[in-house]
Amino acid sequence: MGDMVIVAYRPKPGKEEELLALTRGHVPELRRLGLATDRTTLAMRSKDGIIVEVFEWQDGAIGAPRTVPTTCHPLLLTPNCSMADPTRR
Repeated sequence: MGDMVIVAYRPKPGKEEELLALTRGHVPELRRLGLATDRTTLAMRSKDGIIVEVFEWQDGAIGAPRTVPTTCHPLLLTPNCSMADPTRR
């Protein structure tokens, strides 16, 4: 069994739909790379507009995205991310 993760993103104004679409395509790309399991994933929007993603990493793969091109992990958040700010709850 892998590691379950819950990730939350606060979309920047006008980027909500773009970020949600990107989030929905994120796990299929991780699966293609052998990094995520086939367990059902969730990508949703909360009442206050936060985008939430829930998925499972393959056993031992949780650190692997740092070793693949960032195009394979498009939701890596940096201070200059054009679509979202990291959330802390």
